[in-house]
Amino acid sequence: MPNTSAFDNPPITVGLQFTVTTQVRLMAILWWQATTGASLDDRTVGLYTTNDGITGSLINGIKTQAVSGTGWQTVTLDTPITLAPGKYIAAVFHPTGQYSVIGDYYIAGGAGYGGGAGITTNEITVPSVLNAPNGRQNVFAYSNYFSFPHEMYSGGMYGIDILVDNGPVPPAPDMHVYDGNAWRGGHLHVYNGTAWVSGAPSP
Repeated sequence: MPNTSAFDNPPITVGLQFTVTTQVRLMAILWWQATTGASLDDRTVGLYTTNDGITGSLINGIKTQAVSGTGWQTVTLDTPITLAPGKYIAAVFHPTGQYSVIGDYYIAGGAGYGGGAGITTNEITVPSVLNAPNGRQNVFAYSNYFSFPHEMYSGGMYGIDILVDNGPVPPAPDMHVYDGNAWRGGHLHVYNGTAWVSGAPSP
């Protein structure tokens, strides 16, 4: 990622479109803070679903977090979001602009082009311009508040990443059971290496 932010000061929401092929949980949204010319304003992140890259629906609200140093900033979600197979846009609002960008990243010859196939890692695919809905794999929207990013320009990449977990979904919090004499702490489910199964209460 570049060490100098874009000299573009209006408030802007930038986004990264990605496709989930196998259910995962979104744990955090990351964005890049350049060392030069970057604003120290708090940033806000959120997640949208989309079918066409032009319209979308916000999932589970947004989260605002202060900048901490430079480089990748990790905004851990208060509650992980389970993502079913489909298309999503991870978005970051920069209230005074000054975001990071690599121009032409996803077009032919660009660093992220991948021969027109985009970038695929396990259950996540970042599409190329050629196969993203309406070409919108990296998007933006100028607005004074966090909003759905849907505009595009020349396959740019705006310094956004995601952290997902594809492990088993944890069970509900520990419960208590009555053994006939007293209440005991009880793990109602345990993970046997393949799946969550019923487990005996523990003393």
